[in-house]
Amino acid sequence: MGTNGCPSVNQLGLFVMDIPLLDDADDVGRVMTGFTWGAGAYGAPWPACVLFQSEDGTIYAVADTALSAVTWGAVVNSLGSTDTPFQTDLVNTLEIALVGGDAPKTVTAEEMLAGANRAAVIRADGTAEIIHFQDVNATDGGTWVLSTLLRGRRGTEVYVALHEPGEMFVMLDDSAGIGRRLLPLDLVGKTLHLAAVARGGDAGNSKPQTIELAGSDLKPYAPVHLAASGSFGADITLSWVRRTRIGGDLKDGFGTVLLAEDAEAYELEVLGPDDEVRREVTGLTSPTFTYTTAMQAQDFPEGYPASAFVVYQISAQVGRGFAARFEFPDAPQLTILGENIAEGQSGGASSAFEADTVMAQRYAAISGRVLRASAYLGGGSGDMQIGIYADAAGEPGALLGASETKAVTSTPSGHWEAFAFAPTEQVDLIEGTHVWLAVHASASINSRGSDGAAQNDGRRLISQVFASGLPDPFGAGSSYSNTRGMRLLVWTNPS
Repeated sequence: MGTNGCPSVNQLGLFVMDIPLLDDADDVGRVMTGFTWGAGAYGAPWPACVLFQSEDGTIYAVADTALSAVTWGAVVNSLGSTDTPFQTDLVNTLEIALVGGDAPKTVTAEEMLAGANRAAVIRADGTAEIIHFQDVNATDGGTWVLSTLLRGRRGTEVYVALHEPGEMFVMLDDSAGIGRRLLPLDLVGKTLHLAAVARGGDAGNSKPQTIELAGSDLKPYAPVHLAASGSFGADITLSWVRRTRIGGDLKDGFGTVLLAEDAEAYELEVLGPDDEVRREVTGLTSPTFTYTTAMQAQDFPEGYPASAFVVYQISAQVGRGFAARFEFPDAPQLTILGENIAEGQSGGASSAFEADTVMAQRYAAISGRVLRASAYLGGGSGDMQIGIYADAAGEPGALLGASETKAVTSTPSGHWEAFAFAPTEQVDLIEGTHVWLAVHASASINSRGSDGAAQNDGRRLISQVFASGLPDPFGAGSSYSNTRGMRLLVWTNPS
């Protein structure tokens, strides 16, 4: 215990939440930002709490005071995701172990819809889903199970997934000791140091928290009703419907909600199959964008369609709002065919791609179109090309497709080097057959075998000066023993 019967500083739990506005009344017209905060005791008497703030972690000043403690605890289970966050969740439940504060109580549906039993489920990365709950049941183990949930309130539906046990639970009812700290806009993106100290204590004796202020109270909500009209190979119209941070109550079922921003603006990203951004569009002033055939050809020279598009409404104060994502129905499904090697492992001379030699390995094919090939390089440099050969009675036969030629360099730590195929060189594989994957190198470049069992069932090599290119057909080769790292990326659902 500290002086005057107060809990010592290490008995206070501080919760700093960079979250959207909890109530429209908290809006100050985009001239300031802020965070929501509260503190609670670990079962000790509550003497009031002083919040100290510093911008440099050295000089602290009093920022706010909490006269009441929050109700808080730890999440016991993993709160399940929901595909319908704008409907009452009657499936998932949340089990909590309270550390401080009053036991939660069941409310009526009308009370919940009016704002009762509001809480934050704070994830390990500091983001929080805001929920409401109607029903409360005590367990024999001293925990509480909350059910009949409203999920993803105030724009936090973007955080309904990927919950884990051990997250923090904090009640956000107006009477629960929750405060809001206003800050100037120039602190967005800056790191703040915060400490909770029992009244009468010293900030220098506390363990501070840090938060990088994102200005989540000013971030526009994620757009909804994302759609795509048209199909790849023709112009596609992408569209969405904006939302509002404030003044969005459903009153008459139609009309346009308040903009609540300086101007209507959006940014959009078109994503490839590995979520890499293939196109970024800025400066949009209406909720639509035409993705032309010329853009598609430029963004996806491999010939497959985009996987998704992501759209953000823009705030003049903090930039991008929360993201909304649309998955295209014909998004490419990609599979690796070949050896499994984790990057960062060294190669060796006993598994090297030999100079002026074509080294081929046989694989059981899967149905799909080859988009690119990769070779695992673990030391050395030179020119390299990869070819795909037909299987001819268990031997490599005719050349089906050849990749680009690249000058490669590898450090001993090792990496996968990708080689693209021009559209005219892409090969369609058929399940139930076999295919040979071959690497041609101008100099000896170290590689390594598969992590675990080799995925190939045959290996052949043939001498060929690199400048002469890949042989066609392969010719009479000889066997070699150690597997080399090579694999294909296959598009398994081309139309």
